[in-house]
Amino acid sequence: MDALPWRRGHGTLIGERECYDRGGEGQMGEADAMDRIKEVVDVAPEPRDAEPRVFDPESMTWISAQEAAFRTLIARDLDDNKMAIDAYYLESKPQLHAPLETNETGSLSGEYWEIARTNRAIVRVPANRLVEAPTRDILAARIAGAALGPLAERVMLHLFAKANENYRNPALRVELNELLDRVGFKRDRRGAHYTDSRRAISRTIIGLHFTHVGVQQTQGAGKRRRSTGFVAPLLAAVGYGETADVEGLSLQQVFEQALPEKVEILLNPAWYAGVRLPDGRPGEDFALIPLPSIEAPGRRRGRHAGGRAPVAMLLRQYIARCREAGHTTGVTVTRATLIGAGDVRDRDPWQAGRTLGRALDTLCREGVLRGYEPAPVPTREHDRVALVWDEIVVKGA
Repeated sequence: MDALPWRRGHGTLIGERECYDRGGEGQMGEADAMDRIKEVVDVAPEPRDAEPRVFDPESMTWISAQEAAFRTLIARDLDDNKMAIDAYYLESKPQLHAPLETNETGSLSGEYWEIARTNRAIVRVPANRLVEAPTRDILAARIAGAALGPLAERVMLHLFAKANENYRNPALRVELNELLDRVGFKRDRRGAHYTDSRRAISRTIIGLHFTHVGVQQTQGAGKRRRSTGFVAPLLAAVGYGETADVEGLSLQQVFEQALPEKVEILLNPAWYAGVRLPDGRPGEDFALIPLPSIEAPGRRRGRHAGGRAPVAMLLRQYIARCREAGHTTGVTVTRATLIGAGDVRDRDPWQAGRTLGRALDTLCREGVLRGYEPAPVPTREHDRVALVWDEIVVKGA
């Protein structure tokens, strides 16, 4: 049985892929925050015993052959500078993110503060998120306003891009500074982001979680005319990691004050199932669009934490694990995988590439690697790097 029944319908063509209009009705509420995010971090379906397993050097796990083939397609799309986005979200995006007009006012209707917009979009904020009148309408409008408009649209676009870079996984872990860089906020002379920028992006994230949005669509004519649609928040769950003491603060207050450093986000399956189904299988209801441009952040100088293992040593261990898993002559992985395996912490992408390249050159001189390409190491996270080694035992791992 289809877990998202309103997504069934007749086929249409959007972009380069076949996509489907939705039929039926449904509504998806909020998920259970942090623990729900952690449940879906690994979206790859578990291979059945009869299915062949393939070792993935990116995630260092064994995955099904179907998932391996899907990841190959994802890598090919990224190489073409394309990302997958849910077709229904893409179709509805202009209405969903149209800014609130001054003459658009909401009212309390049952369990929701709701605005029926002139562009057929539905905007709701759960009443239990609001304080008592007379400030309730003001707060609801502020929460809803944060989920609408051009900033929210840019944030969602980069969250879709981030998911594409992680095997189209809707469960994301991002640093707030990274998201600020991706969306295009500037850093100050010290290399830090301005407080106003942090508050703007934090309020947008919590607004995208609290605000339920949807677009009604009408099809057919006469007796065959019918309306379809659903309402759900764009972000099903939001969590955070923060070293400061936030005891006594609500989730909304933590984000309103721009306190989170690391944010955990789950893109709502209602708006993402076209890319990945909730059970982890590939979706068939997406369109390919160009990846959004990412501006390199200003450089921020500082001392590295003491006691860290050298990058070359960590990469040597990574290569040893790949060889033990059966990769006898080499692997091709993303730059982001090598950055993670080597624990490279340079903030500037160009400098991180230099650090990674120096470590790989060291391994070539040692004979652990026969070579790597391209050289120099590319600057984009999803760019592929091929490591080649001879069929000899890796030493020193």
